[in-house]
Amino acid sequence: MSGCFSIPFPLPASPSPLQRGFYLKPKFVVLETVHFAQGQPDFSTDMHERLSYAARFIRSFPDSPLILEGHSDNTGNKKDNLELSRQRAERIRSYLSEVHRLPLSQMHVKGYGSAEPIATNATEEGRQQNRRVDITLADQLPPELVEKKPEEEKK
Repeated sequence: MSGCFSIPFPLPASPSPLQRGFYLKPKFVVLETVHFAQGQPDFSTDMHERLSYAARFIRSFPDSPLILEGHSDNTGNKKDNLELSRQRAERIRSYLSEVHRLPLSQMHVKGYGSAEPIATNATEEGRQQNRRVDITLADQLPPELVEKKPEEEKK
């Protein structure tokens, strides 16, 4: 078998197909995690199909912010890792915009560097898991990602 599943009976049609404009419940949904090679901002072409599925889902929620959170392992300089994590998230943003035509205004990028690991950095396997971009659809933009207007910064 080549990755296909055999379904012994026809599946019934969905009683409520996914349509544009639904409200997002729960508050956020992690749609995909994209992993990267050490020190690289580019992702593998193996991710294209998975990102395509994510983009189809995201289109159903045009009013929900898409948060792209870049992460790195703790190898190297903290400042460089912070910049690398942001570059990774920006690459995903560019890809989703250019290839899948998702609006840039819907996507919000944040780089965390090595500050939020999901695994230990003591092993190569753990470091590989930490080199990632989490793609999250949220019901509203978190306060730390809301851009302040120039008059608000003066206060």
